[in-house]
Amino acid sequence: MSHHLHILVELRKLIVKDADRTADIITTGVAAKDFATYKEHVGRLYAYRRVLDLFEEAAEKVEKST
Repeated sequence: MSHHLHILVELRKLIVKDADRTADIITTGVAAKDFATYKEHVGRLYAYRRVLDLFEEAAEKVEKST
């Protein structure tokens, strides 16, 4: 595995870990102290999920080009 590919794999793992942690915060109600904090966590979770979708899209484009 190339150095750059290894970095991307590790970055994806970190994003998944943070997304899972944020989802746990939302589902356990820890973020429900006020609406602004709740919205921040939901927005963060959306952003993590969007980035993971973009990882998949990028992988598909690379596969098609090779």
